[in-house]
Amino acid sequence: MVSTRIPLLVRALLPSSLLLLFLIISVAAAGKAKRRREIRNTEQYADICTSLNSASYPPIEANDKRRHSVLSALIDASGLQNLLAADGPRLRSACWILYDDPAKLSTTNKSRLLERYALVVLYHASQGGQWASSKNWLSKSDVGKWEGVTTSRPRIFSLHKHVTNLVLPFNAMNGILPRELSLLRQLHVVDLRGNDLQGVLPAKALSELKRLEVMDLSMNNILGRIPTEIGLVCIAHLFVAAYTGLIVASQSLRFLICVHDFLFAHYSIAMTVKELEGGISIRQLSGRTDTTTRKRFI
Repeated sequence: MVSTRIPLLVRALLPSSLLLLFLIISVAAAGKAKRRREIRNTEQYADICTSLNSASYPPIEANDKRRHSVLSALIDASGLQNLLAADGPRLRSACWILYDDPAKLSTTNKSRLLERYALVVLYHASQGGQWASSKNWLSKSDVGKWEGVTTSRPRIFSLHKHVTNLVLPFNAMNGILPRELSLLRQLHVVDLRGNDLQGVLPAKALSELKRLEVMDLSMNNILGRIPTEIGLVCIAHLFVAAYTGLIVASQSLRFLICVHDFLFAHYSIAMTVKELEGGISIRQLSGRTDTTTRKRFI
């Protein structure tokens, strides 16, 4: 009986096994075809870096698969028009990754590549050459050894290290916060207080940093409104002190349902609350707000 059952079982499982094998081969072939298309699509941008330095950055050769693949990933991350901006921080960062980075990363570990690129964009967008301290930045070292950057420890099921903390307070950073911060998906802490960062809070970065717990951008010159996208993450501590002209409107506050400590410093802050919807739970609200507004939150 046993000897007759085994061949029957094999015959029963054979069709499903062949189907599974066919699906695996199809997916692998589709992935290779996609990568080939990506390489072909970037050939028209082979000279993307020559405008910066034609001697150091010659056009990417057609058979240089690593650089074409990396360029494709960076275009997807930043957008073609942003990357093509003449002498912009993204273009300079992309060219450093493509030509100057001793690590010579490929898309084999795409998250590592994009996290390194995001930090380089931040460096160029905030005049990294003028920082008070930039030890190991733009060096061959792993980003975990760059000043102010902490990475996670490898785990059993994940040998890759990810950026978890970005701590560069009072570091003479002067510029904007690039949206490429959203590529640091494992960020827990951002502490950039006491610099000269301008512009608005990058909504895209806030909405995609799902693990963010602490964000301290106090003593900078951020303008505009707190984006509603901040409600898509659960931040334990949000410090927006010393903003100039920051408006916290009801539309934004309606989404601050995960913020435990929302701290305003005693500076000029415009605050308008017309109508609040949903369950807002803010444990601490301090700063220049009128008594009526404060009671509605605490």
